[in-house]
Amino acid sequence: MAENEEKEELEQEAMSFWDHLEALRWAIFRTLIVMVLVMCVTFWSLPRIFDDFILAPTSNDFFVYRWLQEISHGMIKFNPDFQVQIININVASQFMTHITTSFSLAAVLAFPYMIYEIWRFIEPALFENEIRHIRPAFLGGTIMFFLGCAVGYLLVFPFTFRFLTEYELSPSIQNQINLSSYIGNFTMLILVMGI
Repeated sequence: MAENEEKEELEQEAMSFWDHLEALRWAIFRTLIVMVLVMCVTFWSLPRIFDDFILAPTSNDFFVYRWLQEISHGMIKFNPDFQVQIININVASQFMTHITTSFSLAAVLAFPYMIYEIWRFIEPALFENEIRHIRPAFLGGTIMFFLGCAVGYLLVFPFTFRFLTEYELSPSIQNQINLSSYIGNFTMLILVMGI
């Protein structure tokens, strides 16, 4: 009986296709505004965190490497001379890296707001019992996204990167890691782990 009353109310309050399109347009617009604002903040702060956060896995001083050596009591041994120099071979590569990395960080940081906008858009179409079940899924999905990004940054990327840079087909081949290659692998592995 209550569901019939809810359906009748929904039919009276039903939005047209154009109303739904307008609501979607505003949701996208608000999300883009938040993305631009967060991207401005990450663009401004990126030079301060680039060496300490993004390039940290290129050196043996990365806290995860040191921590693993300490808790394993020397059973896990890393090459003590591990140090990768990132090179730049394109004129605009550093600037483009600054922009793309700022965008990637903004996407990660604005993820909860994007989920909120998705939720705001679909919530009116759901019944109360559906809302009760989906709300925890959205919250859990957001938490799992950030946990996945953390696992990607702390485990997957550093060990993948270290393995690939120390892998040697022939001693006469010298690895020179390009900035674009490093950032591409960094953002891809972390975002894939988050998703």
